[in-house]
Amino acid sequence: MQPNNSYNQAKDSMNGAKDAAKDFADTAKSSAKDAIKDVKSAGEKALSASDVQTIIANLRDGAADVTDRSEGLIKKYPFTTVLGAAAVGALVGSLFSRARH
Repeated sequence: MQPNNSYNQAKDSMNGAKDAAKDFADTAKSSAKDAIKDVKSAGEKALSASDVQTIIANLRDGAADVTDRSEGLIKKYPFTTVLGAAAVGALVGSLFSRARH
């Protein structure tokens, strides 16, 4: 395998991971907006038991969709996902470290 080919494959993998992460974020954002809309509309009227059940079902469906997408992202880009998680962990660790001092 030539170095240039490896570079292009890594670049393609990173671009794919970036696109998948954007799709994941968009789905999570959409699910959150739908849940907020449900809660706002429910807040404007008295909630019945069926209204509460509908809101809970919508939240559950949104969470399941986000979970499915995140599992797909992790399976498709395992190495990139681990690197991203390590970067986030390092960032959070440095923030907590600074907060102590």
